[in-house]
Amino acid sequence: MGQNIISGVAGLSTSIARTHKLTPSDTVLPTSSLTDSYTLCWVLAALYHNATVALNSVAGDKVDLTLATAGVHPTIIIASPATIMSYLSTNSSPPLTRYFATRTLQAGNMPTQRLTPDNATLSNLRVVLISQPATDAPRLLSLMLTDLRILLGARVAYALTAPRVAGALAQTHILDYRDKGSAVCVGAPLGSVEVHLTGEEEAMASQAPRGKVCTLTTCVCSYARM
Repeated sequence: MGQNIISGVAGLSTSIARTHKLTPSDTVLPTSSLTDSYTLCWVLAALYHNATVALNSVAGDKVDLTLATAGVHPTIIIASPATIMSYLSTNSSPPLTRYFATRTLQAGNMPTQRLTPDNATLSNLRVVLISQPATDAPRLLSLMLTDLRILLGARVAYALTAPRVAGALAQTHILDYRDKGSAVCVGAPLGSVEVHLTGEEEAMASQAPRGKVCTLTTCVCSYARM
């Protein structure tokens, strides 16, 4: 199991662009439980990079970000999709601001204007890490991730996770700002994961191959089928 965790931590650490990697000046706040391997691996990665890890009693699948960040001012947050949905349901950007910010994101740049007040607990936030279990709902849409970037002025990494895989299966690049509307994009597999498609030989050799997605690497506890 230790080898699985180490591989998961290494895979997540290298998934962040070098210019935005974890540093000793970061404060990482997990708002989801440490029993989630994605959250645990990011916490261990933060400790490895000498970042500050803030732990409090507010943690779970659906928490209030304002309450969870009270007195912390994190630079990086680890959250569940339900937590993000709850935040988006109670916060919105002005239509005109959202229009120009969306155009900026479509051009491949982050908006320079941050909608959160300077004295807010989320004013220092630069990265939001979201864990999406492969078999669970709710699931975030690309449109929601765009709204999150505009509201918080932070980059977003949306990861697909599985119970038997330490860390994540795949994760969006934090510099990928594309808005695909109702489509869900979780990016490419991490460097620590091998993804295979298995199935009947006739179906696999056809023009439209069909089968089961499987993973088998050092970060997987056993041969995992998705």
